Amino acid sequence: MKLVCSVDRITELKPARVKAALDKDKKGEFILLDVRTPEEFQIGHIHGAHLIPIGELEARHEELDKTKKIITYCRSGPRSMAASLMLCGLGFPHLYHLEGGLKAWNFEIEAGPTRQKPVMISGNEAVADILMVAMKMEKGAWTFYSRAKEKMAGPQSAELFGMLAQVEESHLELIYHRYVEILGSGSLPPLPKLKQELTAEYMEGNIEVNKELLKLERAPFKDELEAHEIALEIEYLSLDFYTRSAALVTDPKSSQVLRELGEADRRHIALITEMLSRLVKPQGLSGA
Repeated sequence: MKLVCSVDRITELKPARVKAALDKDKKGEFILLDVRTPEEFQIGHIHGAHLIPIGELEARHEELDKTKKIITYCRSGPRSMAASLMLCGLGFPHLYHLEGGLKAWNFEIEAGPTRQKPVMISGNEAVADILMVAMKMEKGAWTFYSRAKEKMAGPQSAELFGMLAQVEESHLELIYHRYVEILGSGSLPPLPKLKQELTAEYMEGNIEVNKELLKLERAPFKDELEAHEIALEIEYLSLDFYTRSAALVTDPKSSQVLRELGEADRRHIALITEMLSRLVKPQGLSGA
């Protein structure tokens, strides 16, 4: 390895900026890289961090995606800065460093082994596997919308989230019937039973359902505007998922189902956008 980088190529970020970037990163643009030892990691680490000890980084750097923005951290900073310089020398262009390391991190940490977000669709899955992922994410979105409806700041957002919950349930049913068409009537349990048993850890954009609900419990939506913006973001992520999935599926009927779901999300986006415009005007923000 040939190091040709200086610290000027590494962007220093204070903990608050790192926290804000990670909270907003619904599309997985960032990789949070912990370069400490497994023992240190087990004791406490930042949620979502990927562990590669600095002594293993050169040998394992191919585990990291060079197109992503990588934020390194360690206990107090020196190891992670060295790791950033190493990655720079290996050709990684988007490098950031948590200033002060974990010692400066005033936010929540968790203990235990890392738990990475899964790659939902890679392009190598069978049609049935893609449809199963879609059903799980529809169940996840239904769970979020149904429970979040109770936390809505006003009647308009409560009505919106209730409507979206019903839509997600109908989408799950549509995908279910297509799945059964492909693999036969005995391939899945009856629909009511499946709805109860289907795991719902994630919704579109790799958003963790329980994590979002916990955030909502701690800090409910401030107003109607914020609630509608959240719904709009989820629907855009859903549209992106179905557009990509439809392009990957070779079975024409399944591809058509996925395209139809994407078009439904597009209509929801138009509806939410219109509702947002009506909410913004009374607040005097239309010319902002």
